[in-house]
Amino acid sequence: MPQSVMSFGGFDLVPITQADVPQIVAWRSRPEVHEWYGGRPVTGEEIRSRHLESGDPTTRCIVHLESRPIGHLQFYEYITEWRPAIGLGPEDDGVWGLDVYLGEPELHGRGIGTRLVRGVAECLVSDHGARSVVIDPHVGNHAAVRCYEKAGFRKVRLLPSYERIRGEWKDAWLMEWDPGV
Repeated sequence: MPQSVMSFGGFDLVPITQADVPQIVAWRSRPEVHEWYGGRPVTGEEIRSRHLESGDPTTRCIVHLESRPIGHLQFYEYITEWRPAIGLGPEDDGVWGLDVYLGEPELHGRGIGTRLVRGVAECLVSDHGARSVVIDPHVGNHAAVRCYEKAGFRKVRLLPSYERIRGEWKDAWLMEWDPGV
């Protein structure tokens, strides 16, 4: 396994490589995943283009729990051109975002996602100097919203028509991590 970019509580976040593409395609082919993450299955070429060849400043990882690959997580500092999409201004430095899915449905509802996003938020603050950590689940993804609330995130504002899924614009919640929770 390549070197982790973040490790805590049995989790290791390892940068995505070409060897991971078939696993990501398999996860994203599962309705439980693509319903809330992209809206449809993806091809290997789409994953390579988006995750391996993108020049944006995003750290894309395979999440390992006790050495088993279980999902995908990416984190990034909001650069100036991304900030307006979530209502941030040019002065809003130090805001980090994360996106996550567990690719193994039998792991859903067991508190793993809660532990994962809380641990990542803590590491982004302590290791990367994040002033704020945000996540943006779809309004209808009640399980994810509950998971993030248990991890210490709170709803900040509605992001109307935030992402197009299967030809329809969907609202999302902007949720911010409160380290005091």
